[in-house]
Amino acid sequence: MYWPEAGGRKHTKEMHKLSTSVAVLEHELSELRVLLERRAGILLEGSCETLSAKIAEFLESRHLNSAPDLLKLIQSRDSECEALLESLLDGETGFFRPPAAFEIFEKKVLPDLHARKSNESSHPLRIWSAGGSSGEEPYSIAMTVCQTAKVL
Repeated sequence: MYWPEAGGRKHTKEMHKLSTSVAVLEHELSELRVLLERRAGILLEGSCETLSAKIAEFLESRHLNSAPDLLKLIQSRDSECEALLESLLDGETGFFRPPAAFEIFEKKVLPDLHARKSNESSHPLRIWSAGGSSGEEPYSIAMTVCQTAKVL
């Protein structure tokens, strides 16, 4: 791909994705988030850069030129809305993922909960986990609680 405004250098596909993600404006990203929350009940939080990059990849895969084109597409076709969500949601699965979150859970959250529970009530501790793709998260939480309970 040749872009004269870039000094005549050839750019890779990765650079094209970067330029596309820059074209996703903040208010367009906000509109997409609201629409996806309304249609699917999923609130997309996190880095605008990461979300913009994933949206740019989806735009490219559908040969769309802009976020408004994407909005029209997902409003008119449920299957495209589902495909967009699938591309935006983290498909990675595994035990104790992400490791940093489980380290904080083990070393800070559980000891704080244990101290508060010891001082306040005799009700059992309840930990809820949002739905996961294949179930490793609740087992990881349970294993962490069991291991931590031995030392508290």
